[in-house]
Amino acid sequence: MTPEQLKTTNCETLLDILDWRAAATPDRAAYIYLDAKGEEAERLTYRELASRARSFARSLYATTPARPGDRILLVMSPGLGFLIAYFGCQYARLIPVACPTPRKDGRLTKLLSIAASAQPTVLVTDDALELQLRE
Repeated sequence: MTPEQLKTTNCETLLDILDWRAAATPDRAAYIYLDAKGEEAERLTYRELASRARSFARSLYATTPARPGDRILLVMSPGLGFLIAYFGCQYARLIPVACPTPRKDGRLTKLLSIAASAQPTVLVTDDALELQLRE
C-alpha cells in the first residue's frame, strides 16, 4: 500500500490500519517471525492478528483489574505473541509498556526499574518467561 492509498482510507492509528487491512486483505501475511536460522517459524495474517488481539483485549478485562488508560507491562519472549498482546492492549485502550526479557543470569534490574517507572496495573508474560520470573 502506498502512502497515497493509505490517505484515502482515513486511517489515523495503527489499529485503523490493522482493521482496514483485516477487511481489505484478510489472508495476507501481516507478520512473519523468523527463527535463528532465518527460516519462517510463525506467520499471522491480518485477519488472525486482529481477531486474536481483540480476544486478548477481552480476556484482559475479564481476568484482570485493568481499565482504559492503565499501563500493562509486556514481558514476553520474542515472537508473534508479543504483537498480539501489543495490539490487544491497544484495542482495550490500555497503554502497553514493552520490556526486554530478563537476562539469563537472573538479574531483574532493568525489569524492576521499568516497572517502578511505569507503575503498571498488570504484568503480561508467556509461559516460558513466567517460569523464569518465578525462580
